[in-house]
Parts: sequence; structure tokens; C-alpha cells
Amino acid sequence: METLLSAELLTRWEGDRCIAHDVSLSLRRGEVLGLLGLNGAGKSTTLNMLAGVLTPGSGTVTIAGHALHGNAGESRKARRHLGYLPETPPLYMDMKVDAYLNYCGRLQGLRGKALKQAKQAALEDCQLLSMQKRIIRNLSKGYRQRLGIAQALIHRPDVILLDEPSSGLDPQQMIDMRELIIRLAQHHAIVFSTHLLSEATAVCSKICVIHEGRVIHQQELSRHSDETITSSTVRLSGNPTAHELMNLPGVINASTGIDGCWHLDVQAKLHHQLLAAILEKGWLVTEFGPRKQALEELFTSLVNDGRVEQNLERSAPREQTFTDQTIAAGHSSSGCYDSSDITSLANEDAPTLMLERESP
Repeated sequence: METLLSAELLTRWEGDRCIAHDVSLSLRRGEVLGLLGLNGAGKSTTLNMLAGVLTPGSGTVTIAGHALHGNAGESRKARRHLGYLPETPPLYMDMKVDAYLNYCGRLQGLRGKALKQAKQAALEDCQLLSMQKRIIRNLSKGYRQRLGIAQALIHRPDVILLDEPSSGLDPQQMIDMRELIIRLAQHHAIVFSTHLLSEATAVCSKICVIHEGRVIHQQELSRHSDETITSSTVRLSGNPTAHELMNLPGVINASTGIDGCWHLDVQAKLHHQLLAAILEKGWLVTEFGPRKQALEELFTSLVNDGRVEQNLERSAPREQTFTDQTIAAGHSSSGCYDSSDITSLANEDAPTLMLERESP
């Protein structure tokens, strides 16, 4: 399947501090990648570089085959395939939902019938049809988040980036947000950041753990590797002793649970040898299965174990060209539009507004 998003060795410095170090990841259509990490780990910085809001000091981002940080022509082509929701949705509180999406669609170059169809599809996808005549200020937090996602996908991008989309939502709104992301993943590639591990488990097909600006682990949740298996649950007849079980190949600990099963801590990749040894003993096995490490355990161990270098190498900051561009609705590369621009874009019959302006 075609790779829609590819990031290679993204690095960014702020002064003498490296806030993102050699971040690499890739994503195909239908996949949902969760960026996991503690607060301040570098999740938002990574998303901003993927969105083109921040320019990396080094590294490349490719969206649907186009270089995001390449020449102006390539960058524009890449951005057409990209939708972005920052942590704070870029909403104009005094506008109505319908007018706001007209405005966002026109920013993306949509006009006339194409704009109407795109707006209708975004309203349906985000379940906002009943809210389209409401003033944004009067929407609940959950509906504002949905509207933020609607502006990100109104031009039907291949890649959608969401920065903590469930932040501040109540439990029911969080469930609704997860269902929305799962629906969108059928036609898009989605990256979203979160520090809620339950959310990642419910939604993601892949995870990427970031700590102190570095990627310390990537994994497909649907296919855990043997490294995540910490023990096996075994139910057997013959009443073996713990000592007998400890002498089996790969077993480093044996204990019984309240369910009467033996729980054996086994060295990675030795489970087949263990099962063969149990059968050789003549014990009847009625249950034998791996107990996979919970995501919470995996995350905690990754952050706290020795694989995470606590002190990043300090070196002189790399020279950068600061061309940070806000691509969220309502902003151009040279700043915010004034109220007359907003009115013009919100009215689909208004003349086309030139989006590229000279900086003052």
C-alpha cells in the first residue's frame, strides 16, 4: 500500500537545546498512528514539523510523494494532501459553523459546487449537520473539537494530523471522538498525539513513543513482537511443583494465580521449547497462551528504563531558516487575515481572495 506520510531524521533546536532529535516515521492509508509521550516530550513539536508549521533544522517530510519543506511548488502540492488540527482549534467564535466552513473551504481553493459538496461531506463526517446554523461561541467543547476536525478535512486530504483531539473532553465526548477518528481512518492516514494510553489502545493501529525529543519505540498494536511477552498462562494436570517448572527451558519464575493457573515468566522466543518440554513430561496441557504486556506497562518501562538517555548531547545550535508557517484555517504564511478577508471568504459568492501577500 502507498506510503502517504514519511518523515526522515527530523531534528530541531531551540537555542542550545535539541527539542526533536532524528524523528522518523511513516504511515499508509487506513493507518492511525498515535504519538505517545509525557507532557513536554516533543509530541506537538513533531506534529508541527509534520504539518509545516515549524521548519526542521534537518530532515525531510514527504506527503503523498511531495516534499513538504522543498521548493514552493512542491510544498504547495504537499499541503493540498494535508489537514491539521492544532491543540487549540483555530475557530472564530462569532462566526456560524456554516460560514466558518465556507471560509475554510475557500482557503483551500474550493469554490461553488465543489465547496458546497465538501462542506456537506465534512458536516456529515463530523456529525455537525444539526449545528451548522449555530454560532461557534455557543458550541460545547466537544462540538468545537469536531468543527476543528471538519476544517482539517474539508478539502479531503490524504493525511490528517490531530494534536491531542480529546483534550478537555468529558468521557462521552471522548468516546465520540474515538469513533470519529476510527471512521475517518477508513479513507485517510491519521496521526494524533495523546498522553492517554487508553485512547491509543482503542484507536491506534501503530504507536510511536517519544521521550525528550527522541523516538524510543515504534510498534504495530495488532502484531506485538515477542519482546512484549512477559509471561505465559499455563493450565495443566499432573500437579507439577514450582521447582519442576523452574527447571524447564526458558522459565525464570513460576507462580500460581487465584484462577489455579501457573504463570510462568519465560525468556523471549522460548515459548515453543517450553511447550515441547511440558508435553515430554507427560503433563496434560489444557491451556497455554502468552500474556502480552499491557500498553501502560510498556510505556512506563520505556520511559524509565536504561534505553532512555537522560542527558542529550549538548552541541552548538544548528543554523536554521525560520520560515514557520501557520497552515491552520484563518492564517497565511504572512500572518492573520483581517475581518474583511474573513467576510469575503465566508461568502462563497464573493470574488476570489489572493492568499499570497507580501510581508510588510
